[in-house]
Amino acid sequence: MKKLLFSLMAVGSICLHAQQKVGVNTETPKATLHVATGTDGDGNMIIRQTPQAANTDQPLVWNPATKEVKTANTQKKPYYLLKFKVNCIAKEDYIKNFDTKIPTNKYKVILVSAWPETPQNTEWLNIRHIENKSNFIDFNDGKSRGYVNPIRKALMFEDNGTWRLTIDYPHARPEAFRGYDGHFTWNITLLAIDLNEIKTLPDQTGATTWHQELGGNPDVSLPNPLN
Repeated sequence: MKKLLFSLMAVGSICLHAQQKVGVNTETPKATLHVATGTDGDGNMIIRQTPQAANTDQPLVWNPATKEVKTANTQKKPYYLLKFKVNCIAKEDYIKNFDTKIPTNKYKVILVSAWPETPQNTEWLNIRHIENKSNFIDFNDGKSRGYVNPIRKALMFEDNGTWRLTIDYPHARPEAFRGYDGHFTWNITLLAIDLNEIKTLPDQTGATTWHQELGGNPDVSLPNPLN
C-alpha cells in the first residue's frame, strides 16, 4: 500500500480526506475518487481491459454534466421487442385504437410487422370486399379474385400519453363460412426504443430533378445527415 501511495504521489498531488474521499490533483475531492486536471495531464485514467466479462459484471457510464462515472442499470434495456395478439369482433378486421400502454414520453415505438390469422380454422382466411363479395383475397393460396386492396393500413400514433395502434384492410372484411365465425386475430410485433438512446436530427430540404430526367439518375442535393 505504501509503495502504491508513493508511486501515485510521484506523478501527481494526492489528497486523502477523513470523509473517505481521494483527490488526485485536487485538495477538495467531490467524490470517493476525484481525478482533476493537472499541469501535466487532462485528468484522465488508464484502465486495463479485462480478458472476459462475467455475468455479474456491469458496464460503466459517464455523466458529462457531473463528470461522474457510475455503474449502469443492466436490468433496463435500450430496446424492447414486444409481441401482441389482438382479437377483433366477429366479421371485422378493423382495430381503431389499440392502447399499448407504452408511454410516449419514455419510448419511441415502431411497428415491425402485423399479420392476420384465424384462431378457429387456419385452412381458410379470406378477405372479401364489403359491397362486392365476388372480390376477395385468399391468404391460403395467395390468389386474389377481383379488385381488393391487398395493402393493409397499419400505423402507430400517440394519444393521451401512450402509443396506440390502428390496423385495417380498407373496404374489406374477413369471411365467415365452413364453421368459421369470422373472428380475426392480428399478430403484432413492435420495437420500443428508449428516448435517451435517440438523437433527433434537424429537418433537411432538398431538390430533385428525377421527374425531369426520365430514365436518368436521381439528383438529390442532400448532405449525409450522419456525418
